[in-house]
Amino acid sequence: DATRTIARSHGARVLENKPGRRGPAFGRNRGAKAARGELVCFLDADCVIEDTAFVQKIVETVDDTVAGIKPYYHNFHTSWVERAVSHEKGASMEPRIFRKSVFLAVGGFPEIGLGEDQIMIKKIDSYVKKHGLKIVVAPEIVVRGNAVESLYQLYRQAVWYGKTYVPFVTILFKETSFVEGVSVALATFLRPIYFLSFVLFVLSFIVPSLFIGGIPFLAIFVVLVLKSLIEVGREGNAYRLLRVGLFVFFGAAMLYGFLLNVLGIDKKMGA
Repeated sequence: DATRTIARSHGARVLENKPGRRGPAFGRNRGAKAARGELVCFLDADCVIEDTAFVQKIVETVDDTVAGIKPYYHNFHTSWVERAVSHEKGASMEPRIFRKSVFLAVGGFPEIGLGEDQIMIKKIDSYVKKHGLKIVVAPEIVVRGNAVESLYQLYRQAVWYGKTYVPFVTILFKETSFVEGVSVALATFLRPIYFLSFVLFVLSFIVPSLFIGGIPFLAIFVVLVLKSLIEVGREGNAYRLLRVGLFVFFGAAMLYGFLLNVLGIDKKMGA
């Protein structure tokens, strides 16, 4: 699209990733190093800033003790897929605004696909505690955008997660304890496990002895339904019930991406 031309016409410096797409972490790290300001703010391709006082609010929130800011997000929820897989609004899981010196001190984002934000949270939390700083949650700073809008986008995201699962887990165990690493690794691989146990559950109608392999599917199914019902009641969003089926879909695609990486067919970090 015309992003580069429009940005340059407004006086912005534009950095281009060559060769091609290399995942969000690469672009963020490169942009942070090139930035001339004291603060850096990371926005995704689908983010929209509607508040004309956005930058002013960031500056007013930062003092000498603030290492980063977690803004609030507000998803547009323009499709049934988006309504099913994402909340409409809430606090960002990870900081989107950093003091540049802190960001560079922790080494930036690990240049992997899946979980670069989770690893960053570990690194920044450790740095903050060590240096007596803090991360601020700022409801008044809002970023709007879209989550996953279609099944095709969900498929591409799942394959990308699968392709970069091994690099993610490798770095994860360097940043956490063994017990926490195993816990996060299993939780992250939950949807492929759900898909595989779903397959065994279906096959057990033909071969009953396979039923034991489908027990994880039934357990996760019950948990998902209960959580979805609670969220439907709290948010009034009936689309959340569709997550039960989308978990199977996502798990199949993520497993496919995982096999692409493990078999050496596709190890690219980009989406």
